[in-house]
Amino acid sequence: MESILHGTYKDLEPICVDDTSTDGSVAVLRPSATPPPADHGTAGERRAGPGGQRRHGRRHREYIVRMDADDIAVPERIALQTAFVDAHPEVGASGGQLQLFGTEDQPWTSP
Repeated sequence: MESILHGTYKDLEPICVDDTSTDGSVAVLRPSATPPPADHGTAGERRAGPGGQRRHGRRHREYIVRMDADDIAVPERIALQTAFVDAHPEVGASGGQLQLFGTEDQPWTSP
């Protein structure tokens, strides 16, 4: 979350979708949100998985930037992706490159 909030693209509203997690992440995120988050989560619902999370988020905004809890975004990520999609309205989604870190250290590229 910090990497998104500290990125160069500022016209955003983070929506954290809780897929009935049990790791305490909601308690960690809620107090740090300014303003306090609207209740867009899926609390109490069955696990929806990544597809269900995207469908839930898409109901709320024009663009969805998906990140998992263990992801870190480069500062320009959202600015570059939204500029590309704005310039190419025929494109419905954009991807990028990811760099693994930890025990593996290799880049993966998506179209």
